[in-house]
Amino acid sequence: MSYSDLYLNRQKRRIPTVVTLLAVVFVIGLFSKMLGDSTMPSKASVNSLKRLTVVNLSANQAGIYWQTDRRETGWVLYGETNMGMTKIAYDERDASNKKGSYLNHYVTLKNLLPGKTYYYSIIADNKLVNDQSKKPFSLKTVNGLYSSSNLKPAYGKIVKSNNLPLSDAAVLLTFKNSHPLFTLTKLTGEWLIPLNNVIEKDTGKIKSLEKNETGLIEIFSEDGEKTNVEFSFENLAPLPSTLIIGKDYQFVGNKDVLGESIVSQAPSVTLNPTDKGGVEIIYPKENAVIPDANPLIKGSALPNSEVFITIHSPVAYSFRVQADDQGIWRLNLSEKLSPGEHTIILTTKDRNGKEVTVSRKFAITKSGEQVLGVATGEATPTSLPTVPTTVTASPALTQAPTSGSNMLPLAITSGSLIILGLGIMLAF
Repeated sequence: MSYSDLYLNRQKRRIPTVVTLLAVVFVIGLFSKMLGDSTMPSKASVNSLKRLTVVNLSANQAGIYWQTDRRETGWVLYGETNMGMTKIAYDERDASNKKGSYLNHYVTLKNLLPGKTYYYSIIADNKLVNDQSKKPFSLKTVNGLYSSSNLKPAYGKIVKSNNLPLSDAAVLLTFKNSHPLFTLTKLTGEWLIPLNNVIEKDTGKIKSLEKNETGLIEIFSEDGEKTNVEFSFENLAPLPSTLIIGKDYQFVGNKDVLGESIVSQAPSVTLNPTDKGGVEIIYPKENAVIPDANPLIKGSALPNSEVFITIHSPVAYSFRVQADDQGIWRLNLSEKLSPGEHTIILTTKDRNGKEVTVSRKFAITKSGEQVLGVATGEATPTSLPTVPTTVTASPALTQAPTSGSNMLPLAITSGSLIILGLGIMLAF
């Protein structure tokens, strides 16, 4: 066979140039669409959210609460500038490798600076949500002030209509002209909210709460039901009765929603060091300097009695624990305390049924500082704190984060170039 025959045979097998180029364009377009759909969130209006509120505002952190019409995933991008939102905050209930779908969403922005403005955008169901002007939302932390009052936390319990505990319900507690406070109900249906850092909207200062102060509690379930509770401050610790989701209540003054009288509380007594009455903070010691940011907190009270503990720090923490049969209670924090001075306020009842309060001051050293002497006398036991933890913020993109580098764009580009090269070879 001559060279001319080979050439003629090859020419007969050649794929038409136009068909080849159309095939290449089709493949590249298909891959490009796949890439765009998988990585770039679409934009949505703030109207797609039923409600958006800044909650639990303090000097070092702030919470973002929002509602959606249907269950969907969500998280928040935030930063110090509207063009530099390089951190991510996830929903309190999300695991690191799995995002849940909710009607009620809550994230905490942590490690913030006092008196500083921060910008944030919400990613709701892979849609970027900004304000009406299509710019990120903003909030401003309060200055580095915190309350030293010994207020008991507000707490209560809510159940479903079948009397089973209602868990993962959103609880918002709001005093007039103040930023809302927020928590989620536990598996038992119980909830607890510290009242030491109620921030006024107009002044940014801590609100002084009076006995006749009134407000509103709103509780939202993941099934779309809601309960409203009008209250006066004196009836918050605890609420006079267990709530049922879907029903509204009034606990104002000395009457509850059923018209029954509320038993008045016994007067509060502050104990001095020589009159403990069986109620004591054993650890940490007074003015102890502790190198561990997770210190042992232990004390004594009446056997099987309830003990309310508040730690006054830049971020307020409140707990409710129970003393054992020997009258010993223990608490292990779920979050590390910041370096500096802290004050523990303990509230419980003595043998005469009177409310008593004990306080204790201590300090946490900065990392690397050495402390002489022993701050605590035994290993730290475990307990069940009521303050939720938050996923640590990490660098963010405008998409759901994944571990490692994203190799998909490189793979698609390489594949497209290979197909293009083969098409050119076949065409010519």
